[in-house]
Amino acid sequence: MFDRISKFTRYLLTGILGCVCFLGCDIIEDLFDKKDGELSEEEIAQIREDHAVIDLTAREVVSKHVIDTAQMLALIEEYNQLESVEEAWLEPSGIFVMFRNYGLTVWAYEQEFIDPPFFDINEIKKQVDAMVAQIAVNTRADAADKVLPENKKVAIFRSLDNHRNCILMMEILEEILDKSGYDATLYVPEEITVDFLKTALKDYGTIIVAAHGFTSDPSPGHNVKTPYIWIQTGESKPIWREKSTNRDDYTHFRLLNAESGNVYISDEFINHYYENGSMSNTLFYTLSCWGGSHDMKLGKVLKKKRKIEEKGVTIGYTKDNNIGHATAWYLFNSLLSGYTVEETYDILPSECITNVSCTGAKLVCYPETETAENISLAYNTASGSVNITNPIHEWRYPTRLITLSGTCIGFDKIITGSVSIGELTVPLNFVSDSTFSQNIIINSGINDIKVVCNGNAKGAPLCITAKQEIQVRGDFPPLSLFTEMRWNTNGTDVDLHLVGPDGTDCYYKRKETSWGGYLDVDNRQGYGPEHITIPALSLNGVYTLYVHYYNSNGRGRSDVWVDVSTPADIVAFGPHTLSYTGDQWQVCTIDFPSGKISYTGLRSGENNDIFKNLPAKKDEK
Repeated sequence: MFDRISKFTRYLLTGILGCVCFLGCDIIEDLFDKKDGELSEEEIAQIREDHAVIDLTAREVVSKHVIDTAQMLALIEEYNQLESVEEAWLEPSGIFVMFRNYGLTVWAYEQEFIDPPFFDINEIKKQVDAMVAQIAVNTRADAADKVLPENKKVAIFRSLDNHRNCILMMEILEEILDKSGYDATLYVPEEITVDFLKTALKDYGTIIVAAHGFTSDPSPGHNVKTPYIWIQTGESKPIWREKSTNRDDYTHFRLLNAESGNVYISDEFINHYYENGSMSNTLFYTLSCWGGSHDMKLGKVLKKKRKIEEKGVTIGYTKDNNIGHATAWYLFNSLLSGYTVEETYDILPSECITNVSCTGAKLVCYPETETAENISLAYNTASGSVNITNPIHEWRYPTRLITLSGTCIGFDKIITGSVSIGELTVPLNFVSDSTFSQNIIINSGINDIKVVCNGNAKGAPLCITAKQEIQVRGDFPPLSLFTEMRWNTNGTDVDLHLVGPDGTDCYYKRKETSWGGYLDVDNRQGYGPEHITIPALSLNGVYTLYVHYYNSNGRGRSDVWVDVSTPADIVAFGPHTLSYTGDQWQVCTIDFPSGKISYTGLRSGENNDIFKNLPAKKDEK
């Protein structure tokens, strides 16, 4: 239990409250109508009683905008003292309670799935019509080493009903695949029945799953650490689980909540319902949290089930993540441009592969090399390149703020671009159709910089991707404090503030302070980043970091990410939603000389103006 609590505390302090796994709060209700004979009437009554006790407090705390970590940890201790509770713990998706000999209940945070800041869902939607016209399947004589799918049928299972961005992304994928020579079908929960999943997977050459994920079997008496994908099906009949007397067979296949029709797809499920060699031979992709964990166990099972083992590849995430939807668009866009799976991994922005804001979320492929280097969804006759003119590869730079500039070659039009500095990825700023230029922040020591461009090729009806990687060294001592803010709406103005122990505010009108604070740029047009740093600390005490939505310019809400690091601590906060012009967020406090970073998470409201003593609220820029 304590390992889980400490893990969640780390998640919570980083502000990650939005795993892709969501359950209702009423799982206990009505499930005892179908008893399995494993519980006495007394045990059932005790579970109902303890569930009611937990529900009184759990339902309230998960609905709050401001999360009180200490309160939640204290509640977990109380829940673990209840007679029928086997274990209670905290996860990024909410409060989890496992009842003895019964099952699991989750009180989920009311959080919406958010894409990384460099993915603007509205802009992606606008680009689709222009993009799909450029994607084509072309064969060429020298492409014998690539493996195209023999089966052009694609199944897209979307069971994340409540996630707006997932719905849009899956619809976009269906459209792109259809216009690229594939027969793509998007299935929604009402169309996905249990019987359908038992037989239909073998009919498709490419399977894309946008579903929930989990690591334990919450059926009565079991708590097995195995990766599952659970899908909301159209089932409505009240079934708790399938009967079996053999603990080691496919009994891990469960309906978690009969009313909502959640069904587990596990390695046991695949083994039971599909013969070796019966399934599709190309690509299985899941953006389910934990869906690809345990060294891609599901991938290993699927390999045995494919028609031709050498041609099968499975892609998924190792742990809970909040990047799967947007990554799916990038990944399939590259595969449809003729890149192999291995090449696609090589050009994906680092934030698509590993989410630095969510410890351990990593996109993985199985097998790693046997087929990834060959599998493609199309052949590509076009080629492009990126030329970084500044900074210079392997040069030393004495300051953190440097200029990145260069040119994309072979492109008729750039659609998207990104630059990764280590594990941080931000949008690429284009000053013309092919030229980019912007300030970036490097760290002390070695910095790996990667620029990736996606766009339309010159002289060919193709969408192409190109990249260049360089390495530079930051030749300066580590900073006392580094902060970075970025957000996901263009044409908006979000401000970063750092208030020192003396009350002095480092912000756009006071970019330098007596205690060494420094704001590099006031970005008024969207995305950021903005940085406040303290190269050399001159005043000990508590510093407070704020975010202020200065002007939405009529574009609605913005989702904000803030990274904070000291020599003693590194924490990533977000996503946090700023709802309107003037909205405010107190992110954290930083104590010196210890360097400890503490999450506060206060937000503004009618009676809670956290900026009331700060000049940023009403000053004109």
